[in-house]
Amino acid sequence: MENTPKTNVPKAAVKTAVKAGSPAKTENRIENKTENKAENVILTAKARAMNLPVSAKHCIELSRNLRYKTTVEAKKILEGVLSYKKALPFYRFVHNIGHRQGIGSGRYPQKATKEFMHLVKAVEANAQAKGMNITNLKIIKILANRAATPQTGNRHRRGTKRTHLEIEVREKKAFKTERKVREQKNTKK
Repeated sequence: MENTPKTNVPKAAVKTAVKAGSPAKTENRIENKTENKAENVILTAKARAMNLPVSAKHCIELSRNLRYKTTVEAKKILEGVLSYKKALPFYRFVHNIGHRQGIGSGRYPQKATKEFMHLVKAVEANAQAKGMNITNLKIIKILANRAATPQTGNRHRRGTKRTHLEIEVREKKAFKTERKVREQKNTKK
């Protein structure tokens, strides 16, 4: 009796392992699952900018105009605003804003546009680092939130502007493949 080795594995676990099959079969199942997951993964790239000293209202209007556009189109819009060639149309925050030719109320928000330009370039660099094609990137998520307003000034305390920005992009061809997969699932049902 002393020569037999003691194991902490219960007898029921040994029986189920024998019934399930050889270890090679389980390894094959695991590999197939990971291959399927790798095919379904859609690469996205993100970039964030926190506590920027820019107007949240301007950033909200900019994000509304850039959403669902490609990064190339977004850069053209931003460059047009920076060079005062094309005004950015304002839809929500329009009180006391002058009208521009052909678009209604609009402005040229310089500080916010510069920050968005940095953010678009950063997300393109992140996408390139992940191996994505930067000419086919589409903005799928872009948002601006108000950040905490720190009080500045010694005796005359006043709040300063702070904004959080976030952007997420995906390759265009990923949308087509995703749509095809959805259609195939619907036809199978």
